[in-house]
Amino acid sequence: MREGPVTCPVCLGGQCCGGGNKRCIQRDPQPSHIAGILDSYGGVRTCVDHKHNLKLSVRYDEFLCVVPDKLVHEPIAWGDIPFVIALAHLAVDNWCDAHERDNDPAIREAITLYRLRKLEQDQESFDPSGIAFT
Repeated sequence: MREGPVTCPVCLGGQCCGGGNKRCIQRDPQPSHIAGILDSYGGVRTCVDHKHNLKLSVRYDEFLCVVPDKLVHEPIAWGDIPFVIALAHLAVDNWCDAHERDNDPAIREAITLYRLRKLEQDQESFDPSGIAFT
């Protein structure tokens, strides 16, 4: 269910159509950037925020990988979230390719762990046998 005013001419009180629609009343007029954050264990999370706030989401042992030349308006529509996450993962892949020969051992370790984790968890479809029931 959407939050905010019910008088939005696009959403009509239902699920928000997102900031991609210029008529949405919840649309943030200032565009946001998409970034992937690579942690020291090889995990990746996606962050969508304004350029000056992206560095506030990064801890001291993490690396910020911003998607170049792609701006989005918040809120992100529900159907667009998988594409935003895929763009963040692509930015991390490109960052890893560009920094794989760095002399910093923390960067090399994060890249190695990310690639190992990617080999382990890279599946294209839902696998119900991978869920453990307790």
